[in-house]
Formats: sequence, C-alpha cells, structure tokens
Amino acid sequence: MYDIKFATPSGADWAEIIEAIDDDTNRPLSQIDDGLIELQVRDRCGAPVLTVSTDDGTITRPTSGQFQWRIPKERMSGLCIGTTYRVGCRITLDGQTTNLFTGDLAYIDGEFK
Repeated sequence: MYDIKFATPSGADWAEIIEAIDDDTNRPLSQIDDGLIELQVRDRCGAPVLTVSTDDGTITRPTSGQFQWRIPKERMSGLCIGTTYRVGCRITLDGQTTNLFTGDLAYIDGEFK
C-alpha cells in the first residue's frame, strides 16, 4: 500500500488519475480493470465526509491499469478550507478487499501550495 499526498483548491473540481503498476512486472496492474474501486475522504475524527466509487460512476477506468475521478466542486463545498483530510482507496475483487493507498488531501484556499 502506498501513501499519497493530494491538494486541491477550494472552488474547483478534484480530478486525479492513478496508474497502478505491478511491482514484479512493471506493467499495468490489470486487476484494477474489474474490481469495485472505492475512495473515501475522512475528517480528523475519522468520520466519512465524501465517498465515491466505480459503482456510482464517479471513478472511471480510461485504460487498463488506470482509474480516475472527477469530483465536482459542488460536492467538495462541504469540506473546510485549510483542513487536511485523510483519504483511503480500496478495491474489492472476487470477494476480497485490498487497500490500494492512503493519503492526505489538503483542501486549500485558491491555489496549490
């Protein structure tokens, strides 16, 4: 599992693309193509404030081994500017759930810092 740092300015969509690479073969991780991918943003107390997935269509797969999301600024407006949130992403495939990454999301005022 990897730890990733994200930042997005207030008043903007949050868009990311993730390319999953198999550590052994250095090729795209094809398991990403079939499983349920879920991303959750939690506040300092661990309460979920934003959840998206491939099931709701927010997370899509542009090509093998990749997934992306675009969360509209309207959905981001519930986050507090200047706050850092914890992010977790997992995949469920064939009844097994695996964590893909965790990270921090800095929701900042106006521009990336």
